[in-house]
Amino acid sequence: MSHPNKAEVLKRFLKENDLQSCIAMLNQATDDDLQNLQFLTAANDIQRALKDHKQALFYAEVLLKEHPNKPVGYIRTSQENLCLGRKNIARRTIEDGLNRFPEHQGILTIAHQVFLALEDFTSALVHAQALHTKHPSLPVGFIGAAHDLLQLDQPAKALDTIRDGLSHHPDHIHLLNIGINAARAL
Repeated sequence: MSHPNKAEVLKRFLKENDLQSCIAMLNQATDDDLQNLQFLTAANDIQRALKDHKQALFYAEVLLKEHPNKPVGYIRTSQENLCLGRKNIARRTIEDGLNRFPEHQGILTIAHQVFLALEDFTSALVHAQALHTKHPSLPVGFIGAAHDLLQLDQPAKALDTIRDGLSHHPDHIHLLNIGINAARAL
């Protein structure tokens, strides 16, 4: 079995910005390590820190394959595909994640980002609205929905979304800024 602390050691090395030690540990990874959720997540984090999105995608895909019942694999695989310009692959992956975890905040957030990247503002709006409906404690859903509504030339609805967001997050600077833009667009 994998040493139970390898993932923690990787995270510590990453926190200390000791990327050489991180790489050395990754190069010595065993098959058991490549099945361990925390190890794979840390390995993905390291490759992202190194801006090696191809290698980060490798770990994200293994994470998804080994742990299909965890949202993190869908999220990270979609993120890495976006970074590599593979928007349609990111879309297919996040749609699979949405089918399994339709209310998960991370899945909804990345779904919004994927559809924004595809310039599909209607679909992006659906996920931003789901995010602010299911998770009103997160301002990002309100911000995303208002932004999408402005892109779809619906400033009155955007302003309503901002008002709703401000009722949950008074004085939130991004909500206020988008609200100003929405009011100007009326």
